[in-house]
Amino acid sequence: MTLDRSAQWPAGDHRYLMAEIGLVRQMLEAQGTNPTEIASPSPNPNPNTPIFIAETMAFPPALDRLCQTFSLSTFERRVLVFCAGMELDPTFERLCQKVAGDAQRAYPTFQLAMALFSDFHWTALRDSSPLHHYQLIEVRESPLISSALRIDRSVLYYLMGQPYRDPYLFPFFQELNSLETSIPLSSNARETIAKIENLNVDRTSQPPTHLGFAEKVIKSWGWKMNKKPSCSRYKSELT
Repeated sequence: MTLDRSAQWPAGDHRYLMAEIGLVRQMLEAQGTNPTEIASPSPNPNPNTPIFIAETMAFPPALDRLCQTFSLSTFERRVLVFCAGMELDPTFERLCQKVAGDAQRAYPTFQLAMALFSDFHWTALRDSSPLHHYQLIEVRESPLISSALRIDRSVLYYLMGQPYRDPYLFPFFQELNSLETSIPLSSNARETIAKIENLNVDRTSQPPTHLGFAEKVIKSWGWKMNKKPSCSRYKSELT
């Protein structure tokens, strides 16, 4: 029997993400632990490691695709996984409290990330960094370094390989069951559809952000996107 790896792709995305979260959890658990108390890794191959899971998938994992699309550094990737772990792993709240030494700080922060990840760089805190510019994470309050970080819900579902209707953008779109409708299309409308179909985008999964996809469509027409959906989530003006 032949294994259809493409049919298991969404499940693979979820497994891959949870394996990456597991690595961050190990880093949290290792904080303040005597190195001699940490168990040595098993010499046998572990089928639950991210590398092993990625090799069994028909396509690159959603996390890898997103990091490549938005040019995330290794540190920014780990921060994103850290925030995803807070949403999906019930042990993260307790571990964050323990590492922070404060029962009131049961959440990811850049300060915790600095303690966990050796590849920290200050540019990740800038507004122009991919995490902030593309709103992959939300900063709940100030000061920045000790504020609670939370992954955007649409990004989280994308990393899990699950469909998600962004409540901020969905009111601006109309879903069609088929391109074959009883409404006749003008030549301009057909030309627009052809341009969208010819865009160099990955149609095998939901795009990381709907707004980024919309921006790409608009730019393909030679326009710029000055008018945005009127919601606080999208603050920066796209040009």
